[in-house]
Order: sequence, then C-alpha cells, then structure tokens
Amino acid sequence: MRATNAAPSWVDAEWSRWASDTDDGSIVICSAPGKVLLTGGYLILDRHYSGVVVSTSSRMTCRLGSIRPGSHTDTVVVLLAPQLASEPFLWKVSDRGPHDMFAVNGPDNPFVINTVAICLSVLRDLLRPDAFRQCLGAGLVIHSQGDPEFYSDIDEHGVAKSKTGLGSSAAVVSALVGCMFRYFGALESGSTTAKPEFADSDWMNICHRTAQLCHSAAQGKVGSGFDVSAAFFGSQVYRRLSSEVLSRLLGPSMTPALVASSLLDGTLWDMESSPVEIPALVTLVLADIRGGSSTPGMVRQVLQWRAACPQEANSMWASIALLNDKVRALFVKLSDLAKVDFSAYRRDVNACAEPCPEEWAATEVGSVLADIRVTFEAIRRNMKAMGEQCSVGIEPDSQTMLLDKTMSVPGVLCAGVPGAGGYDAAFALCLGEHGTARARLASLWSSWPGSTVTMLPATIVSRGLTFL
Repeated sequence: MRATNAAPSWVDAEWSRWASDTDDGSIVICSAPGKVLLTGGYLILDRHYSGVVVSTSSRMTCRLGSIRPGSHTDTVVVLLAPQLASEPFLWKVSDRGPHDMFAVNGPDNPFVINTVAICLSVLRDLLRPDAFRQCLGAGLVIHSQGDPEFYSDIDEHGVAKSKTGLGSSAAVVSALVGCMFRYFGALESGSTTAKPEFADSDWMNICHRTAQLCHSAAQGKVGSGFDVSAAFFGSQVYRRLSSEVLSRLLGPSMTPALVASSLLDGTLWDMESSPVEIPALVTLVLADIRGGSSTPGMVRQVLQWRAACPQEANSMWASIALLNDKVRALFVKLSDLAKVDFSAYRRDVNACAEPCPEEWAATEVGSVLADIRVTFEAIRRNMKAMGEQCSVGIEPDSQTMLLDKTMSVPGVLCAGVPGAGGYDAAFALCLGEHGTARARLASLWSSWPGSTVTMLPATIVSRGLTFL
C-alpha cells in the first residue's frame, strides 16, 4: 500500500492530550526537502570532488510545541511519528542534563532521540539559563510527517515498511533541528534568548552544522553530508566537509561545552556549497524500483577497491569528475541561453521534445542539449565500468535495460541511477513544458516486466529549509 499525506486520527488525539493549549504562536512548523544526487556518486565522499544534488518537492514536516504542565511527572519529549510507529514515542529528559534521555514508551528512534538530545545540549550552552528553562518547560511534543514520495510501502497501520531513498532521515533531522532552534529563539539575528556573547552569531549555519552532527550521530558514522546540506539550502553543487571535524565531535572526550564552541567556530567547517540552477523546461522524473540495495555495503566495497587499486581507481575517478564538471558547465550555458532570449529558448526546447536526438543540433539550444545527453551517457558508462571493476552493481544489467529504454523515449534528455546506484531507483531529465515525455515514461514504467517500477510525483525545487 502506498503512503498518504493524511495523519492518522490517533495523532491529533495524542497532540491534544500532550500539547499546551496556546494561541500565542509558540508552535513551530518546519519542513525540509528530499534530495537526488544527479552527479558525483561515490566521488562526493572525497573532498577533491563535488557533486550536483537537487532538492525535491517531497518534504518532511515537523511540528513542535510545549508539553502541557502536569501531563507527566518528569520533563519529557513525546514524538508522534505515524510513519515510524502506530503509537507515541516517549522519552524522559534526565535530571543530569538534557543530553541524557532514555525511552519510557515505544522503541528508540536514533534519528529523533539523538537530534533532540544534541540540540538540547547545544542550546543549553548557547542560551541564557533562564531562557532555556522557560522554553523547555515540562517538555516538548513533536509531530513528524513525510510526504508519500519518501515511502515505497506502508502497512495497515500506516507505518512505512520501505523507503524510496529520497533522504527522509536527513530531511527529518534537518526539519527537527530547525524547529528546535526556532522554538528556543536561536534563529533570529540578535537573539534575545542567547547568551549576550552569542546573540549575533550566524545561527542558520550553526543550525546546519548541528544537523550534520545529529545525522552522523544517528547513523553511527560520518557521511559526506550532501543530503543534510540539500535539506537546509536546496539544490546545489556540494563539496563535503572534512570527516575529521565530525569524527572529533563524536569522540568520547568531547564535552557539551566543547561541542557547542566547535559549532560556533566557522573556520572548522570546510564544506562548500553553491546554488545550482537546473535549466528551464528541464524537469526531473523519478522511479522507485523496490530492488533492494545496501548503500553502505556498496560504498564499503568501492572504497576497498579504490584503496587496493589506487592508480586504476584514481584515473577512473578523474575521468568521471571531468564529465561531472562538464554537465554543470552545460547546465550553466543552457540557463544563459534561456536568459538571453527565452522565447527562442522555449521554442527550441519544445522542438527537441519530439524528434530523435540526432536532429537536435539544428539550433544552439539543441546542440547544448545533445552535448548534455552524450556527457550523461559517458558518465553512465564509466560508473557501470567502475562497478564491474569492484564487483558492485552500480548500474546493474537490469537497470541498464530500463535506462536504455527510458533514453529511447522522445523528450527524454538523459537518464541514470542516482547517488550510489543499485537496484532501488532511477531518474530521467525530460524536455518541454507540456509533460508529454513524463506521460510517455509513466506508460513505459507502469508496463515494465514485473511491474516493479513506480513513478514518483516528486519534482525539482530550489528551496531548502522552510518555516510555515
């Protein structure tokens, strides 16, 4: 069964049970988008390389309010997450400090409990003690809900059984950290709740760094961080943070005060991101394939191969990096052509949505589109070859068959497997403003042998973290 946007009735009942009756605007609602890594799979793990990640219209939304006084004898955090469990999660905040939390009811959820605990610990060090105590009060009630595109299947209780790989964990962590910082008054310039020496801090970047820390803590490892960065700042070209920064913060010798001071020190955080513009009239189409790939295992095998065969691996990565850079440059060139004369650009893109690609080169716009197509095909060949070298199904043969057929559909600019690849998903970039190519793909994918390919309604958006 596919997921829906509607929250089960028990969520509203539990929110009414726990949340304070308030009309003073103290409830905070924040949403963060999912992501698709178009270029930079595997290479993005190395700071020498960057990747293009786009944020999607699928969003994870968190609502945060205060616990009604007297609802519980302890200071508690209540989580209502109907796609994770069909009952509330309840944690007690220890008297020893907000970084100590333990489950009272429901299973532990590492992404939420780590995020809340770390945020409380950081905020306690950055805010005035009286302001922190007043905001925390009797505790917090949180409702998190993801758009249906994040989930492949749900059970009869509405709990997700499998996910589509759009980055739901990074999105929920980011939305929750945003809620926490806004609720505690720590996202305003000249914050009145912060200690005087921190009032004019760069709060949004501190919030982002905190989310990177929370996500790594929940995963038990330091990733590249592109998914959290996209959740905060939207579609972008991303170069990862040096892993030593987060590894040190997650070490046993770090105190809450040292963590807070490190989050404030922007010189330690060397990740790089810059907005990326997907050209006008080029749209993203996503397929959920339900194939079952283990991304951590695939990444581990690729990195082991790179360590064992450095000369071969580095040569291949350098070739792929040049192709990735070319895609970005062609996107910029196409966007520039749209700005010079949008009417002509629109005419030419719509014209390319029908004939075979061999006819595209008749116009300058068509020539750039043809170059993008050829470059993406070269990236696919190189990524598939890399997978074969290290015995990892980056583009398995079954995916190659689907992608080749997808590329033959009129109006499809290019297609590929996102991120680390595997059997789980595919994407296509389509041309034109009428949605004809999308409709053709819907027909192809829905009739694919085995009926394992489902088109997702997610599209590209530029915005990241948003407060409602």
